[in-house]
Amino acid sequence: AVKWCTAPNKIAEPGDVLLSVRAPVGPTNLADQQCCIGRGLSAVRPLNGTLSKFVLYYLRSIEAQIDELGTGTTFKAVSGKVLRELPFPLAPLPEQRRIVQAIETQLGRLDEAVARLHAAKAKLKRYKQAVLKAAYDEVAEIHEVKTFGELKEFSMYGPRFSSDDYTADGVPVLRTSDIDDRGHV
Repeated sequence: AVKWCTAPNKIAEPGDVLLSVRAPVGPTNLADQQCCIGRGLSAVRPLNGTLSKFVLYYLRSIEAQIDELGTGTTFKAVSGKVLRELPFPLAPLPEQRRIVQAIETQLGRLDEAVARLHAAKAKLKRYKQAVLKAAYDEVAEIHEVKTFGELKEFSMYGPRFSSDDYTADGVPVLRTSDIDDRGHV
């Protein structure tokens, strides 16, 4: 069932800057439609022609400082009063547009660089596998072929231990998360 919100101070409008005010504290994004916000979220509606993206990018640039303003013992939270007192350097509208455009240009370049990095990592992985196979094929003298089962006791998933089987001394337990991409433990 869909729940509807009628409280005007709990409704974010398209273009509002959504800000997480508790665990974790910091800017999230822009609302792309009208939506009701929960108590861990604040909607900042820029006034007087201030660009929403200008506000969002500024808040993202000071995210660590906003987080430091959080208080609480169970989880961090920033109060509305603290947010309202947060200094905000307001640039004239043409300058806001220039700043937003410059940031988005740099973010686009960063996205492209990340995509190239992921592609390079995939190529390196295939290259590493090819090098290993070529080295093995070049050096190995195959006398006979056996299955893994014929070579050793083989366990696909490893044993499952009860909590009574763990001790402070004995043989260490090795998990896949204990081995890095190069095979080092």
